[in-house]
Amino acid sequence: MSHHLPEILSKFSGFLRAGQIILQHAHHKVKGTAFHSDHEFFKESYEAWGDAFDGISERLIGLYGNNSYQPEEILTDTQKLIEAIDLSADPNALYDIQLVLEQGLCDIVESICRATECTEGTKQLVGDEANKSEIRIYKVKQRCGKL
Repeated sequence: MSHHLPEILSKFSGFLRAGQIILQHAHHKVKGTAFHSDHEFFKESYEAWGDAFDGISERLIGLYGNNSYQPEEILTDTQKLIEAIDLSADPNALYDIQLVLEQGLCDIVESICRATECTEGTKQLVGDEANKSEIRIYKVKQRCGKL
């Protein structure tokens, strides 16, 4: 196996951790008439991103060993993404941020599946995450009237 896929999986792991933190921030910041449903939806979202982080990180270690999991790099990548997002955004804009994150997740999954060294099991693992993401995209677009 080449070193290309472990790097992508490591970056994906950092992206998932950052997305989890950003979505948890949205969960805490949301307000307004739809507070209860929005609050719950963001909770479901950040929990799903946390579960994905755990699964991808474990796959990375399982396939490529303990040295492939670099928490310092994951923290650095997490910090960079969080700094790039406007966390002071109006609560309604938080759904736009989620759409960007979800599309980013799906884009990374596509790059993982295109890697020649990607195993069928890893394709299924990340494909499942893309499937869940696409369901969240649908729900966000419905919530925001973007369909």
